This record gives sequence, C-alpha cells and structure tokens, in this order.
Amino acid sequence: MKKRTCLKGLILCFVLITVYPWNSSSWEATVKKDILIIPFTNKCGYEYDYLSEFISHAIFTLLKDVPEYTCISPIKLYEFMKERDYNSPDLDDPNIYFNAAKYFKSKIVIRGEYYEEDGDMYVCFEAIHVNDTEKFFSREFHFKKDMEIIKRLEKCIFEFICMFTGIKLEYGVLKVTAHYPCILYVDNENLGETPGRVQLLAGKHTLRLDYKEGNEINTVHNTVVDIQNEKETPVSSRVFIPVVVDAELECLLFINNEYAGVTPYKGLLFSGREYKVKAIYTDASKKEYYVQEEKISTISERDITLYVPVKGKINVVNQKKNLKASLNKGQLQEIPCSFEDLIPGQYKLSFILFDNLYNKKFILKKELIKIKPQDTVKIDAGMIEFQNAWGLLFIPSASQYYNREPLKGTILLSSFLASLLGTVTCYALVEFVFKPIVENKNAPYEEAIRARDNAIMTEKFFYRGIALTALIGICSAIDGGITMNRIRSLLSE
Repeated sequence: MKKRTCLKGLILCFVLITVYPWNSSSWEATVKKDILIIPFTNKCGYEYDYLSEFISHAIFTLLKDVPEYTCISPIKLYEFMKERDYNSPDLDDPNIYFNAAKYFKSKIVIRGEYYEEDGDMYVCFEAIHVNDTEKFFSREFHFKKDMEIIKRLEKCIFEFICMFTGIKLEYGVLKVTAHYPCILYVDNENLGETPGRVQLLAGKHTLRLDYKEGNEINTVHNTVVDIQNEKETPVSSRVFIPVVVDAELECLLFINNEYAGVTPYKGLLFSGREYKVKAIYTDASKKEYYVQEEKISTISERDITLYVPVKGKINVVNQKKNLKASLNKGQLQEIPCSFEDLIPGQYKLSFILFDNLYNKKFILKKELIKIKPQDTVKIDAGMIEFQNAWGLLFIPSASQYYNREPLKGTILLSSFLASLLGTVTCYALVEFVFKPIVENKNAPYEEAIRARDNAIMTEKFFYRGIALTALIGICSAIDGGITMNRIRSLLSE
C-alpha cells in the first residue's frame, strides 16, 4: 500500500514538471523587475546636449513609483562608470552596459537614441533582457522640434512607460527653480541641480532642496507637493531670506545663540527653517540687560522685519489732589502721568505736595526705581503716605527746612546748637574746673573762694542754657506739628 502511494506521488510530480508552464515570464510575475537605464545616445551632432540626462532621469522617476519595478539610480551608474574610467560614449557598447547590468543584478536594460531629421525630433526606446541580450520591446516617437521640445519629450516618455508597463498612469510635471543653485531631491532621490523639470506620477511627493556652501549642506526647502494629472506644478525657492532687526537702542544680536552683530541689523537667513533671535542691551557701565527673545520662521519665504522695543516707562496712577510727580528732579507732572522712553537704569521718582493756601510745597516721598528693558512700573499715588512725620517733631529746624524756610531753619538750628553747646560747656566748667578747686583742702583760701563764686555763676548759665535749649526744641516741635497736620490735611482732601 505504501509503495503504491509513493509511486502516485512521483507520477504527480513528473506531470507537474512536464506539463505546467514553468517559464521565465511566470517567475517575473512574482519578482520585481530590476531595471538599469542607460543614457540615451545623442545622434543630433550637438557638442553639448542635456536631453540624454533628461530622458534617463524622467524614465527613472516614473518607473521607480510603479510597484512591479525597481530602478538603479543614475547616480549609482555614474559612480560605476567613474570607478572604471568610463565616459558616456562608452555606454553605447553593449558589452559595457551589459556588464553594468550584471554588476547591479538588473534583469532589464532600457536604452535608446534620439536624432533630428527634416526639422523633426525622433526618439527611439529599447528594452532588452540581460540574460539572453534580446530586445523584447521597442517604440519610436517623433515630433516637431520647437520651443516646447521638453513638453513634447515628456509626453513621449510617458507614453513609452505606459506601453512598457501595460499600466494606465496619470502623470504631471514638477518644475523647480531657485534663486541659487540647489541640489534637487524628489522622494529622497537626487535628481541633479536646479532649475529642474521632473515628470512624476500624479499624487503626493516629497520635495527637498539642499544648498551646498563649501562642505556645508543646508536644507532650504522641504515640503510635500501634490502633482496633478497632465498639469505642471511650479515650485520656487528664494534660498536666502532678508532679515532686518532694529531696536530703540543699540543691542547685541544673537541668532540661534550665535553672535550676529548689533542693531540695526541686516542679513540673510536660509529659507525653510526656524530661528531664535535674542537681543541684549548693554549700558554705559557694561552691564547687560536681556531684552527680548523671539522665534522667527523662514518657511513661508517672506521678508522678515523685527522691531525690538528697549526703553521702559513709569506709570503713576490714581489721581490725588495737590500732588505732583517729578523724575530725576525734572519737570513736575500732574497725576495721573506717565514717564516714557526711559533707558534701562535707576531713576529717582519724587512726589511733591503743593499747599496753594500758603504757597508752599513739600517733598512727600522719594523712591528709587530700577527700570529694565521693556519694563512698565506702576506706582499708585493713592497709597502714598507722609513718612517723615515724627522727624518734624523731634529734630530741631527739620520742619523749617522741610517747609523750604532755610533762613528760619538756619537761625533756629544755630540758636539750638549754640544754646546746647553753652550748656554743655557750663556743665564741664563746673564739674571739671571749679568744683575740684573748691573741694581741694590744700587750695589757697582766696582761690577756693573765687572758684566757688565762678561755679555758682556758671551753674546759673547752665540752667538758663537748658531752658533756652528746651524752648528752642519746643518751638521747633510746635512748628513741626503744625507742618505735619497741614500735610495730613492736604493729603486727605
């Protein structure tokens, strides 16, 4: 029984091997077709011609998006030729391009030629199997040579791809320009330098432009483009975007934490990026004030203009009758008021109380205010109180000077000091001069009597001095009390 089963299995395998069409085409249906595109031969007789490279890139760009095919990049083919010291004309030799195909393990070679005849342009396409070196597909197109040769050539290439793949494709054209030469990438494939015109399958594709400056490469454009069927999509990049930064005062400018210069600043930044701009103000004492940090974007490729305010201001609010404000002993202003355009630094703000009845004015308060860049300091005048009240009572002549009566204050202060000094002097004479002589038993009688009389007389002057000093102090305190009450009365109005 087992022998019969094994025999049936062998017979079935023999039938499958001999009857089922195991040929190369059936394998190609399941395996991707690797294609090597050879630059087309220029038979127009031109010394320089860009059509060969254009055709190769166009075929590569279209076929690489077809799921059943993979293509060897033209850049890889160029590297293959460079390693072996081949030139473009050498690729007309079948031995060389077949060796290249075997090197890249490609199954199909697409090549061709173009020439001019009677004012018409002819383009021939060939597809060759690498294994048997047989041409299995070819097409020839011709069109009138005129100013729209590129558009006509694009249409021929597309028709060839549709015939070759047997797939109805929708395509469009991406036209890329830049103000400076850039490396063009579409779907991460290097397609040469700008300006470039690329035939693409309809749909979304990634576009990137890299600007090379020395050994440094900067991406200046990175976006997704939507290619429409049979339409041209133009994309342009300025590469560099003008940037102007100005400030109220000269500031140090940093872009992405790198020193860029001082304001006013004019420069160029790469497009397609985001930057961080920071301004720092330095005063006369070399003290640095952080002013502003702002993010800017050059993705939209519009000119960028920034204005950096540096100066600060002081706002005095809440109106109060009879009260005015002055900054650094400048002009008096009615409250509410604003002191603007202040350079960063320290300022002295004074509040002056006016007594219109007696034509007097009192310095009610002095305040030191530190202004930082773009700073707005708010002072509430309604919260201001008289702070020197007790000083007017207990400091002789303080109220007179506070009332701006310097003559009166000077006389009062001089009298107070003279009386106080006289009193102290009398006390010192009695205690340290006359009294020791009187108490000395060995002192001569006449000298002791004279010292006693002088001590009695000096003591009288001492008590008179105390009385006079107290009187002057009381008068000053009364004057201070009157001034204090007057100020409080004016503040309560």
